[in-house]
Amino acid sequence: MNMNLNRIRLSVVLAGVAGLFATAARAEFTGWNQVTLAQAKTLATNQNKLIFLLAGRGACANCSLVKYTVCDSTNPPVRDFISQAFVPWYVDIDQNTEFERYETGLTFPYSLPLLVFIDPAKSDKFLFRLVGPLSSGSLYYYMQLVATRYGPMVTNLMPNQKISDPGYAVSGVTWSHMNATGVWCRVGGGAWVQASSAANWQMPLSSLGSLVNRATNIFYTYAKTKDGKATVTNSVAFVYDTTVQVGPTIMDQP
Repeated sequence: MNMNLNRIRLSVVLAGVAGLFATAARAEFTGWNQVTLAQAKTLATNQNKLIFLLAGRGACANCSLVKYTVCDSTNPPVRDFISQAFVPWYVDIDQNTEFERYETGLTFPYSLPLLVFIDPAKSDKFLFRLVGPLSSGSLYYYMQLVATRYGPMVTNLMPNQKISDPGYAVSGVTWSHMNATGVWCRVGGGAWVQASSAANWQMPLSSLGSLVNRATNIFYTYAKTKDGKATVTNSVAFVYDTTVQVGPTIMDQP
């Protein structure tokens, strides 16, 4: 009961500034599924995506700002990224209480909206959670962070790492819910090459023909699922330099 009162109090405060957004022309992100958790899980499972939950209410100005404007951003491309990687699920907290399981650990009162990333195979818990309003740049950053972690993830190649071994093999894992049938990799604009396996994969850099020596290269990877759909493409920048530094020749003394 106290939890509901805290949410009402925050919404009343925010509703007072709703007029600031009411008169401005705003974009309309229309991809929200206002459904039950079970329906959201079915959609995400069928599409091999994660669930992106926004829990809020109509009287909350910040909820409307994030729901309609931030999520409709094309620069950065939040809207396209949501469509590619997530099933967007909107919950009106006055009509559906299923969002409450994702409030565990929050300090009340907290600022709406509540933004949650969920694995449909383990929907009793959340993968990542945000509260309150945020910019399109911040949301895009966090979405990339989640997609990188739960798409095909590189485990041994760090951003801007220097690789000097021509026999180096990039390795990684895929998100278990994907039921991935294969992982593909490439460097730069080169051809896609299938990795050794799907769950725990490896890709020798020598198998990728577009490496540029003594330069920054981009390693790309994505997975395909059993129904032929592709995941988001993740990327890591690294420096490839196989130059051998030769020291001075030591002459034999007579």
